[in-house]
Amino acid sequence: MPFSARSAGVRLVPALVLIVSALTTGPAAAAPAGEDRPEYLGRTWFTGEFHAHTEVSDGVETPQDAFEHVAGNSDADFFTLSEHDVLYDRRNSDDFTTDWRDAVSDEWRYLHEVSDAFNAAQDDLVTIPAEEITWYDTSGHMNLFNTDWFTTARSEGDSLSFGAATGDLKYDLPTFYARLKQAPEAIAQFNHPDPAGKGDFAAFAHLDREVDDRIDLIEVKNATNLAQFQIALDKGWHLAPVWNGDEHGANWVTGDESLTGVWATEKSRDGVYRAMRERSMYSTQDQNTVLEYGVNGQLMGSVLPADTGSVALDIGLTDPDGADAFTSVRVLTNGGAVAYEALAVSGRSVRVTHELPAADGDYFYVVATQADGDTVVSAPVWVGETTRGADYAPVISVDPAVPDAAAYGDTVALPSVSAVDDSGEQPAVTYEVWDDNGQVPVVDGRFTVRGYSDHVVVVKATDDAGNVGAELLRIQVDQDAADPAGVFQFFGTVATVGAEPGTAGLSVTTDATVGTVYAQVRPAGHRTWRSAPVLTSTGDTTYELNTVGKPGEVYQDTVTGQPLRSHEFALTGLRDTTRYEYRFGVAVDGAAPRAQDEAAWSDVRGSFVAGGKQNRPIYLLGSGLQRGGLDAIRTQVPGGDTVVQTGDMVASGVHREYWEDVFDDVYAGLDLQVAPVVGDAESDGDLEYNLTSADRNAITSSMYALPGGGPVGETNYSFNRGDVHIAVLNTTQELDAQLDWLVEDIHAADEPWNVVVGHESFFGAGTPGPGQNARRQQVAELFGRLGVDVYVGGHDEVWSRTEVHGVTFVTLGAAEARQGTALQVTRRGLELSTYTVDGRQVDHAVLARPSGSWSVSHAVLDGGELDGVGLISHPGAPRSVTVEAVRSDAAGAEVLDSRLVEVTLDERGAEQWVAFDPPLAAGANDTVTVRFWDSPRRESELRPALVLQEGVAGAGTDEDPYLLDSADDLGKIATDPAASYRLTADLDLTGVAGARIAEFGGDLDGAGHVVTGFVSAAGGLIGVNRGTVHDLGVVGADVATATARGGILADSNAGTVERVYTTGLVTAGSRAGGIVGDNAGVLRDAYSTARVQSYGTEAGGAVGVALAGSTTERVYAAGPVGASTRNTGGVAGYGYTGTVLRDTVALNPTVTAPDYAHRVLGRVLAGNTATLGNNWASEGVVAAKQTVLDPPAATNLMGATATVEQTRDPAFFRDTLGWDLDTVWAWSAEGRRPVLRAVAEDVPPGSSEPGVPSLPQDSDGAYLVASVAGLVQLTAFPDQRFRLAADLDLSDHPGLTLARTGFSGSLDGAGHRLRGFTSPSGGLFPLVAAGGRIHDLAVDGAAVETAAANVGILVNTSYGVVERVATSGMIAGGSTVGGVIGYTYGQFRDSYSTADVYATGGRQAGGVAGITGVGSLTERTYATGHVEVVGDANAGGVSGYAYTGTTLRNSMALNSEVVATGYAHRVVARVLAGNTATLSGNAAADTVVAATQSVPATGPDTLNGATVTAAAAASQGTYEAMGWDFATVWSFDAAKGRPVLR
Repeated sequence: MPFSARSAGVRLVPALVLIVSALTTGPAAAAPAGEDRPEYLGRTWFTGEFHAHTEVSDGVETPQDAFEHVAGNSDADFFTLSEHDVLYDRRNSDDFTTDWRDAVSDEWRYLHEVSDAFNAAQDDLVTIPAEEITWYDTSGHMNLFNTDWFTTARSEGDSLSFGAATGDLKYDLPTFYARLKQAPEAIAQFNHPDPAGKGDFAAFAHLDREVDDRIDLIEVKNATNLAQFQIALDKGWHLAPVWNGDEHGANWVTGDESLTGVWATEKSRDGVYRAMRERSMYSTQDQNTVLEYGVNGQLMGSVLPADTGSVALDIGLTDPDGADAFTSVRVLTNGGAVAYEALAVSGRSVRVTHELPAADGDYFYVVATQADGDTVVSAPVWVGETTRGADYAPVISVDPAVPDAAAYGDTVALPSVSAVDDSGEQPAVTYEVWDDNGQVPVVDGRFTVRGYSDHVVVVKATDDAGNVGAELLRIQVDQDAADPAGVFQFFGTVATVGAEPGTAGLSVTTDATVGTVYAQVRPAGHRTWRSAPVLTSTGDTTYELNTVGKPGEVYQDTVTGQPLRSHEFALTGLRDTTRYEYRFGVAVDGAAPRAQDEAAWSDVRGSFVAGGKQNRPIYLLGSGLQRGGLDAIRTQVPGGDTVVQTGDMVASGVHREYWEDVFDDVYAGLDLQVAPVVGDAESDGDLEYNLTSADRNAITSSMYALPGGGPVGETNYSFNRGDVHIAVLNTTQELDAQLDWLVEDIHAADEPWNVVVGHESFFGAGTPGPGQNARRQQVAELFGRLGVDVYVGGHDEVWSRTEVHGVTFVTLGAAEARQGTALQVTRRGLELSTYTVDGRQVDHAVLARPSGSWSVSHAVLDGGELDGVGLISHPGAPRSVTVEAVRSDAAGAEVLDSRLVEVTLDERGAEQWVAFDPPLAAGANDTVTVRFWDSPRRESELRPALVLQEGVAGAGTDEDPYLLDSADDLGKIATDPAASYRLTADLDLTGVAGARIAEFGGDLDGAGHVVTGFVSAAGGLIGVNRGTVHDLGVVGADVATATARGGILADSNAGTVERVYTTGLVTAGSRAGGIVGDNAGVLRDAYSTARVQSYGTEAGGAVGVALAGSTTERVYAAGPVGASTRNTGGVAGYGYTGTVLRDTVALNPTVTAPDYAHRVLGRVLAGNTATLGNNWASEGVVAAKQTVLDPPAATNLMGATATVEQTRDPAFFRDTLGWDLDTVWAWSAEGRRPVLRAVAEDVPPGSSEPGVPSLPQDSDGAYLVASVAGLVQLTAFPDQRFRLAADLDLSDHPGLTLARTGFSGSLDGAGHRLRGFTSPSGGLFPLVAAGGRIHDLAVDGAAVETAAANVGILVNTSYGVVERVATSGMIAGGSTVGGVIGYTYGQFRDSYSTADVYATGGRQAGGVAGITGVGSLTERTYATGHVEVVGDANAGGVSGYAYTGTTLRNSMALNSEVVATGYAHRVVARVLAGNTATLSGNAAADTVVAATQSVPATGPDTLNGATVTAAAAASQGTYEAMGWDFATVWSFDAAKGRPVLR
């Protein structure tokens, strides 16, 4: 019984063999239109979905966005957001929460708050907050509804869970069932059951009557799920089938027409919860199919009395859609047998009644199918409470005298229990005891309470079949008369810097259950604490760390997520140079302890010297554990009171044991105030999933009490030491926001020296990583502008010092360098001294102040406003300057507004901000000038005036628009994007960088002019148009965008575009259009002859995606259109319900894609119906590959067919299409097609000759390329044969791409090399088409950095042959990133890469290929570079992903590291679940470090390959044994220890 392909991508082979029988028709059920909802057996019909995600977990956008989308774009009545347990901000503290308003998890509260508020504000949609409990072994995923508490599953079996977050080890499946039994209000759902996928709930074992009463639903979306549903029913579970989208994108409910039918008493949460418990639900692949199913007058989901001897079936099916007739109705029973099947089923309204014999243990459910293959599955009706053959888990009885509370240090006896099993055999009983720290040892039937978190006793009884019954006993730990030794048992403590001298911070960690603690601080050596005030903790914040919670062979399976609480104290009034000591205390009788309550206080926990008022040394340490380097520098430069450490202090910030090492080995006895910096290692595992807070690095923030103040929380802060102001950046998180903060921070400081500290070195000696070149430029320019004196970084292993933009950048090096640096203000200036542990001076520098100068550091119009001017002055500069900002008319003749501010120069060498209040506002027609006077009398100018903007003529109104006559004028639209503009001349944008309009909402009148020379790697001329653009041509454009949405005129149109045309080329990651990428507005009377290529989905000759609500009319396209995956149309690539496409014609030569390529419109979303009318296509349009095979018609994707003669006749456009050829269109006799009257195109006469490259030819006819200009000809002639005749330097051609619409020819590198290739968009060849071939070529020292997916240094996507090629350098892409090829579907052999490969915005990175796709062959390749997926999964030394149909063989991994949060393996990262790739003969050197692995097996046919020694990997014989040809293809470089190409 196949399920519809709409829900599964392809039509599925049925998992059950079902036989069709008979039908009796009857009266139709009420139509589900308007408010006349069907009613049946006392219930009303509703629909809904009960499983979806947002960015609270691993989806997109917010819960509010999801709720609004579903309410506004669907007819669903109920909608659930069930976010993954492991991705809530704090996961393991709320399993016994009794009111969600008191939950520890901010996001759990947030989801409930948003849902409740949305429900209160409207009554169209009932929203439901829930949780998806996510096991990563075979247990599967489950939704939990209607609880104030939530749990986190044990994270075993798959390191993806480890990369996301760590669960609670005690909650395996039976223990969760035990917790579920304690919550009568709870409802649960089995999600996507699939033993080859995400799990089948231990084959639906552990059946328990109470658990069965809680788990009421199971997802049935395809044939596999249906088979699992049958198994679950036969196992004895009582379940209703539901269809849920499990959406992770912004297509909640609307992504598929399938959903769940609900028979409920009312449209409310209580109503749907009751329907869940009653199991009165069904799964349907058609959103408006109504299924009525009753047995003996009882609704689906009911349990009939056990003595029922027969069942009277009543089945009703209706669907209002004309094409959705029913073709089959079957009633299934135990074992999947067909109890009854109806005869001669037809029509859209079906009624079946029938009587069947029945017996105790039977069940019956309905499966119906429609003509289009859609399937409907009902909940069963059962006879008797127990299904025949059900095997229940053992039942445990626990001694009721078990205590529910204990004290720290108590010894507690395990409870007495008894267990019985339905088999009659005595089940085996085991005990487990857990606290937040993991498994508690049990000795002789007793355990000791070892902390203040709950202690949970889990009793399990297992029968011979493996069914586990479990009971869970919670013991809370009494905090009355708490023992400080137990409360303060975690970590040491250290004093941190405060924002000002005389202040400091302390932080101490306890169990999460401890709410408040206390501290006392006194001068060291005092005999009594009585004079020291008792301080109460603040910022008592819960956080989580991984700790080894139980023994085990696999580290991941031993780790639990331990909730802890950080308590902070802000110390003030400290005396400079005084040493202080401190201790911590607990409450006495619920109040703060007194100093004399000694039992409530710890011993002295640490000491520190207060400082910061004088210019004493500040110690600087590089990355790692550096106590030796610190001791050395303190010996050489004594007297300091502060140490700054630049991150990577811990090996991994998520591991408790590493923090213990830091406090024990580095901070113990330190006596200094610490200024910590977050590094990459501190961020490792410290995941930022809290949607409700901007604070980052919760773990590091909890270890220290820091001043904070920055946009990412405590870890971004500043403090003062003597004459030095130090600003600390968290360079691992949202640096742009911190740099904005830094501007304000430097402006507010008063100290003469400014130092910035961060983990990232920026100008260290290491190879620049992803995005680092751009970051270098950004921070150097900003620091230089602000007058920062020194930037201190860590991260890199090698010490260095350099000066850029007047800023000294110091990289301190790693711990292995065993050295330290001191920074101190002396009479000479700011001195930097670096010493090794043996006292050797490595470096000494003195930064001195210039004198007598001042400069303008910043004066920029931002968004049409000038809010101030920055000045930098040094001693000896003028005492004061008067700054005047003037707004005048375009000619500069009339002053319209001005600001005049006299400022006393501070002479401190940092930017002094001169603020204009209010800011000086300027329009596009204003000239803005800044002058600098000797006084407010303005007698003498101290320096030349700065002209920030020259105005354009006009007033920006409809009657008097701004007039644009030059390329420079185009940029002024940004000052007033809602105004009216008119071109007064053609604009040549050749060589004009950044000549595009980000957003436009006014009126742009091209007035018949054209824009030429527009070249952009960031998208179209306009990013987003919400206004009106008309009477304009964009000629010869070359537009590319690496990500989604690209059009020559506009990437997205939500306004009106009319009477425009475009020519040239546009390529995009997806959603590419010749005029606009996305159309959400109106596009009319327009055309494009541009070539259009999408490297992903959706491409259209005029419009990439025609969104719901858009109108595209009287448009034609005449350029070739292609997409690398699917959805291309001659006019538009994609449409929806609400899309209007009419009176258009496709004149394209070709419309191509591997799937869904049609002449007019590529595709309409499944279940949607676009409004298509009077659309045509020339008979010469070749559309391949058509997926919808309906005959061509004016109302479908293909359009009606016009002969070539018709399309060359103006009468066709005037009479058939209804175009206005009198006032809007004109006929081009030369071009034999329409052109616009308002902006006439000079169409050259057509030529029958395609043209040839203007290059010399080799003897075999190949065109010889000896220059970059010659190389570029591959773009114009992508189907020709070329051969390099020389090495080429591409460094003067950044972003060069070749044959962007697809290379189908041949490029023979002939052993030559391409050097200096850099790109912000992707590889040198975006696409190698089938038939294309590249060989015998090297690309050296490449630097590719892009947000795009599917990118490689040489080729982004290949369907052709790539062989004997080599690459080096670095590539960083969004996802699916390869050292040579991003995504290969073709043949790839005898090649290698030494490049570093990073995926920074998603998954999949491979040393040579990001993904080796279905049908691909990859053989005899190797990679040596670093491969990393940043913050996500799937990194492979050779390939990042594979499928059934992938062949990867005889390849070698020589990488330094392969890094990902999960599925990091030496050769291939991962094979799609349920798939089997052909892997053979692959190997990896034993030096390759791949972490974190998910499948650790090794061998030539495994993800890791066979292990060879480093010596063997450096031996030619190893490769010869793998079948590598060293006679004609390879040679062995003994110095490099690896093969190279001949």
